[in-house]
Amino acid sequence: MTPNIHTGQDWDKNPPHFNLYSPNNGIVLERFTDDCMGKTLVLKFGDGNRAAYGHMSSVVPHVGDSITKGDFVGETGNTSCYGSGFPDHLHYSMFSTGWNGWASTHFYEPRGFLGSHGVTWVGSE
Repeated sequence: MTPNIHTGQDWDKNPPHFNLYSPNNGIVLERFTDDCMGKTLVLKFGDGNRAAYGHMSSVVPHVGDSITKGDFVGETGNTSCYGSGFPDHLHYSMFSTGWNGWASTHFYEPRGFLGSHGVTWVGSE
């Protein structure tokens, strides 16, 4: 990954700690705290796509848990190396190959995937 490329979509949402849900069925691959992305959740969907949620204030499911479309997975936050200078928001990344951290080179724009699964976002981009 080239350091200057933003690998996903950021959505702001007020009030803080806005609820986040899974857009598809799958399993939890990773749950960790990253220096820059803060509390992070990585899901693998049944269609092979993967999603990473970053900057979360809370993460509900655990590694290996099965996820059903519409399951509550956590809340937006501002956990990151950027600190409180950013409002609560979600960094949402989609990728098509195995998770190897933020260095993956197979990220793609998530809005089309989310829209095709009936997901709308009520925050700002």
